Amino acid sequence: MEILSLGQKIKKLRKEKNLTLKELAGNRITAAQISHIERDKSYPSQDLLEYFSEKLETPIDYFLESKEAQAKKIASSIILKSEVLFKTEKYQEAKRELSKILNLCTSYDISHECAKANFIYGLVYLVEKEYKKATSMMEKALVLYIKNEDPKGIIKSYLELGKLYILEDFYVPATNMLHQAEAMIPELEIGDIDLEKSIYINLSYAYMKNNQNKEAIEYAHKADTIAEKVGDLHNRGNGFFIMGNSYLQNFQYDNAQKYFHMAIKCFEKENKTSEKAKSQMLLAKVYLNLKSYSSAKEHIEEAYILKRQFKDTQYIEILMLYCELLCKEENFEGALEYIREALYLSSKDQNRKMEPLVMRKYANLLYQAGDIDEATESLNKCAEMLKKSGNKKELANTYFDIAKIYQGRCRDQEIGFYSKGIDLFREIGLIEN
Repeated sequence: MEILSLGQKIKKLRKEKNLTLKELAGNRITAAQISHIERDKSYPSQDLLEYFSEKLETPIDYFLESKEAQAKKIASSIILKSEVLFKTEKYQEAKRELSKILNLCTSYDISHECAKANFIYGLVYLVEKEYKKATSMMEKALVLYIKNEDPKGIIKSYLELGKLYILEDFYVPATNMLHQAEAMIPELEIGDIDLEKSIYINLSYAYMKNNQNKEAIEYAHKADTIAEKVGDLHNRGNGFFIMGNSYLQNFQYDNAQKYFHMAIKCFEKENKTSEKAKSQMLLAKVYLNLKSYSSAKEHIEEAYILKRQFKDTQYIEILMLYCELLCKEENFEGALEYIREALYLSSKDQNRKMEPLVMRKYANLLYQAGDIDEATESLNKCAEMLKKSGNKKELANTYFDIAKIYQGRCRDQEIGFYSKGIDLFREIGLIEN
């Protein structure tokens, strides 16, 4: 894991490809000029960088990457390795790896990675019962997390410092640290309920050890009732869902994606299958509109897996959405398979709301497949159902579908059904008289 200057990168790649200075230079530049560049005595132009990129078969981004960026990548990789070593109780190996990051910190501006390294180092010392060393590392981590404005890192550092002071019987400093963590709870990301609960538990314990029983009971109750936060997550999830849906209706797809993702995160914590499936479906609709079919498929499949055992109205809606995706991909045979299942379920359950909608979708698929007679019959059945249910808007759209089938086949029928649809739209105020 070397950190190289631009000249060193060029020299390293040249050596790996067994090229002489002259061979790399070709007719583009002199060997002496390349030697100068390799010793970082001069900087190549953009054109020359592109030439080196092509000649050395290496992306130009590699040459442009700064030493800081290289150090950050290396440090991030070592941090992940150190976390694995810590979790598998290989503490000495973890410390050796973390020392590499701390050495990088002296030469490069990678303070966020250094904060993480100090934090993990502190955890190692905590396990080893080296409390003073652990405290020193956590304090360094805290300073760096504050510098980087990382709320979660700051909270975790305060929490661990609070725990360390409790272990050393310094209960007043412990509660001070834990209250600092508590004050930042509103800045926690969605779903950090366990971290919040840990703050309350440790505050309760510190107060108990300091014979402040009233405060100990207060925070014990807070910890015991933390499950109520799940209800808060439900409300927040619904709020994000409504916002995402509003953005979707206004074709603001990026914002819609953002809020649907936030809703999913809430509902994952609450484990509400229907809400999760609903959010997955709406995300799928966003991606369908963006013509990102692979992403849409991922979300539809997530919704499908969540609801397939229930076979309810939402499951039928998922099947219809799957059908829509397959139509976009021109997989009409697959689409018909899913819509037939949806039609069977809606008919079996006498689902008056869903059955005509599924029937209409089924008819349109038959029309696309060239089965005109069955498509017409299905649309007429759909129209009869919609008349009974009183859904005038869908009935009007069904009449338009029938008119489309008769287009170029029977002028009178085409005009007749089109007129029926227009009359219904006037009736419900969608168009003016």
